[in-house]
Amino acid sequence: MKRYLVSFVLAITMVLGGLAGCASTPQSAEQGVFQAKQNYRIALVSAVADKNLPLCPTVTKVCSDPKIVQQLQAADNAAILLLDGAEVAARSGGSGADMAIKAAEQAVGALDSIIKMVEAYQK
Repeated sequence: MKRYLVSFVLAITMVLGGLAGCASTPQSAEQGVFQAKQNYRIALVSAVADKNLPLCPTVTKVCSDPKIVQQLQAADNAAILLLDGAEVAARSGGSGADMAIKAAEQAVGALDSIIKMVEAYQK
């Protein structure tokens, strides 16, 4: 049952990720931060699902490797710090808002790439 739940969560995440990829170009720094945070939340669903799996090694193929969970947590910590910084920069209207948003998007991308690696491994 748990394996089906994980598959369902991963399928929903991929669909939502695809929809996020179809989003239009942000018209303002605030919209850019909002889109980056939405992408982060989508990635976080998969990261939490992986963290909640039984620890490896188990008799099932789908399990949670503590080293991967550590990488996910580190990427999550970096992403949320950069997202919060981008939000502050966007609200203040400073010249660094675009750079802050790009940095936040890259951090979310790093989190997403770890998640994709985990999904590929579990197939």
